Amino acid sequence: MELLTPHELAAHLKVSPATIHEWSRLCPDMPRLRAGRLLRYQLPAVIGWLERGGPRGIKQLRDGRKHAARVPAEDAAAPTATPQKPNRVGASR
Repeated sequence: MELLTPHELAAHLKVSPATIHEWSRLCPDMPRLRAGRLLRYQLPAVIGWLERGGPRGIKQLRDGRKHAARVPAEDAAAPTATPQKPNRVGASR
């Protein structure tokens, strides 16, 4: 069983190492082995994963995570009311 680094796997698949890292981050079903911070891959398992559909919906995942914190344009233009402090007439300090 040969274990490949992300860079070695990228070379075999003819994609960038950034693509491998993105698939690993966004696709929990991608076959990989983790030892602490190290990621390793078995080429036959990854090829099988790709043949079964691989990174399906990754564009939606990527766009959803990037834009999740954004405020829609129509909400951003709406004025916001600032809370008013109650008028405390006659209050002593």
